[in-house]
Amino acid sequence: MNKKKMILTSLASVAILGAGFVTSQPTFVRAEEAPVASQSKAEKDYDAAVKKSEAAKKAYEEAKKKAEDAQKKYDEDQKKTEDKAKAVKKVDEELQKANLELQKAHVKYQKAQREHNESRGRKKADAKKKLVAALSHIEEVESKQIEAKANFNKEQAKVIPKETELATTKQKAEEAKKEAEVAKKKFEEAAKEVEVAKKEVEAKELEIEKLQDEISTLEQEVATAQHQVDNLKKLLAGVDPDVTEAIEA
Repeated sequence: MNKKKMILTSLASVAILGAGFVTSQPTFVRAEEAPVASQSKAEKDYDAAVKKSEAAKKAYEEAKKKAEDAQKKYDEDQKKTEDKAKAVKKVDEELQKANLELQKAHVKYQKAQREHNESRGRKKADAKKKLVAALSHIEEVESKQIEAKANFNKEQAKVIPKETELATTKQKAEEAKKEAEVAKKKFEEAAKEVEVAKKEVEAKELEIEKLQDEISTLEQEVATAQHQVDNLKKLLAGVDPDVTEAIEA
């Protein structure tokens, strides 16, 4: 076998191997060409975690609002109680002051009455003036005392929660606060589960992307080999019918 014959035979061997490589490769279906597949387990787990997190968030928001409303009611009731106590204390002080002024006015009137009874002559007229002034003062102080008493009764009559009711409201607020804390913890745990599931989905997607890159590389290698085979076929087409037939076989 001459040198040219040996070269052609070697090229034919390469062509045959290349053709064998092409025909022996498994058929790959690229992701963009494949039909839409059903959700993977990781994706289903992620969707379930998201739904669970959303439900936990809603439950937490409801529990939080319930706790805020309960605390608001307790604060309002407590404020009503404190405001009434302050108001009653103030009007009571004013009433006690009016009572004291009325007592003093009566003492002053009694003194003026004695002086009037004991006075004679011109002093009698002066004593009478003092007696009239003392009586007028009593009437003035009595008017203030009546007003102070009315204010006291008004404040005292204001309806506020009873002590037992206030205690119950406080207890409900504390219980609602605890429920909100529990709901918050569940929501935080559900949110963590979402993050874990999300990372698993991302890992699967990265794995698929890696496989797609490998498929793309293999496709390029197959295309290159096929191109080489086609070129060798053209090169050997008119040289040796036996070799050409072997390549095509």
